[in-house]
Amino acid sequence: MFVHPKFGKVQDLFLENFQIVGTYVDTLRQLFKGAMNLDFLTDIEDSLSFGEKTFRFVGHDWILGKSGKASGYQYRLQNNQLGVIIFCKMFHSRAESIGSHLKIECSPWFLDNRSPKKVDQFLANIAKRVLQCAEPHYPAIHLALDLQGWKPDNDLSERMTCKSRRVSNYFGIDKAEFTVSDVSCVYDRAQSFKFGSAGAVQLAIYNKTIQARDIDKFDYMEHKWQESTQLDNGSSGYDRESDVFRFEVRFHSDSRYALLKAGF
Repeated sequence: MFVHPKFGKVQDLFLENFQIVGTYVDTLRQLFKGAMNLDFLTDIEDSLSFGEKTFRFVGHDWILGKSGKASGYQYRLQNNQLGVIIFCKMFHSRAESIGSHLKIECSPWFLDNRSPKKVDQFLANIAKRVLQCAEPHYPAIHLALDLQGWKPDNDLSERMTCKSRRVSNYFGIDKAEFTVSDVSCVYDRAQSFKFGSAGAVQLAIYNKTIQARDIDKFDYMEHKWQESTQLDNGSSGYDRESDVFRFEVRFHSDSRYALLKAGF
């Protein structure tokens, strides 16, 4: 991990007494470019005008509603059982004009239960019904690695090297460092760190055990950690008494510029 020819070193994970308990594609937000399918758009608008709360689409029932302007889209379809949210019809672009009129957000639950090929097929099926001449546009993706038996030092942010220019300020959290666009934060006494700008590549390091409990997903995550570390004798290498820390690299929608701006 983090081997650098001049500053880094190779560590024996077994001797250092920590282990990788999982690697995941944690989040996927896929954009599609095209013109809105006006028949689909009319169906959504008619359903909303009649006060309907659900919408039948691609064989599933979706919670239907208008989306806030902050999302950039006018309409939202959400299926919590699947773990998928569909945003469509950009606020500031005409429906018949070519634009990024479709964004599909896939949860870890959705991704865990399907192969990459199945995910791609599902998203493409949605896109061809929502848009005319649909083409995949830039994705945003979060890649995660979970570690046990390791925790960050309090001075990790001072020792982390990246291109972000930072100014330190101290608030009621523990510490925050930022410029207008480049942000590094430390929360809850070295339980959470974030480096990089929201428009490029971000690195987040945080206590996944605490976060999973906070969002009521601890049992789900613990099952994944046990499966990932299953030994030949059927037991698990995961230690229920030790916290898990997550390294998460977040590539945002404009991947080309995100990669160029990455400074880790």
